[in-house]
Amino acid sequence: MIPLTLRRSAAVAAVTALTAPAGLSAQGDLRFAAGLTGAYVWVHSDGAGTSEALKAPGFGVKADLVWWRLGLNLRYLQADLKPTTTDALRRDMTEGRALLGLQLTSWLDLATGPQVRSYGTAVGTQRWFLWAVAARGESALLPNIVRGYAEFWTVFPVDVNVPEQWNDGFGGEVGVTLALSHLPLWLRLAYRLEVYRLGDGARRETVDAVTLDLGIGRRR
Repeated sequence: MIPLTLRRSAAVAAVTALTAPAGLSAQGDLRFAAGLTGAYVWVHSDGAGTSEALKAPGFGVKADLVWWRLGLNLRYLQADLKPTTTDALRRDMTEGRALLGLQLTSWLDLATGPQVRSYGTAVGTQRWFLWAVAARGESALLPNIVRGYAEFWTVFPVDVNVPEQWNDGFGGEVGVTLALSHLPLWLRLAYRLEVYRLGDGARRETVDAVTLDLGIGRRR
């Protein structure tokens, strides 16, 4: 027979396991934020004696869903890139990202997930399907008014259909978020830079963007 104390311990453990999710749900603070993005994008590709430069305004959407210490960050942006050098082809750029994150402290998050970008040109479509690992720090600069953040990430190739061999890729973003009065509205200005190296350094591709977001809701 199972000892009484062991049966009691097992019963307590079972009740705890069944009620823990409900307790966490009750304590969890579900937060949602979404915004519209206006951007200006620059793309440079250098290598093998050629240099391409393109730029254009773009638009997109962003969303954050946070529960307890878990977060889901979604981002989409598109731009019709026009060449500023004679050798470049016009590119129809679309990009998206979906990162699942964990809040480690009140100011630091770690996240990972897919990051996808495609360039449609007159001769075909170039696809960059990458996996990102990111760290983000965020803190109040002026309590209840202005928050600042910095995010850095590295990416790994999943499916990249470019002729050169993949070497590495990384990026970063810094920005400030301004709360608009006592309403759940915010304005965010940010700068982003991404760098990709291919073909043992024979090709270097960079993507710069300045973004301005108008959103509603709160992430923290």
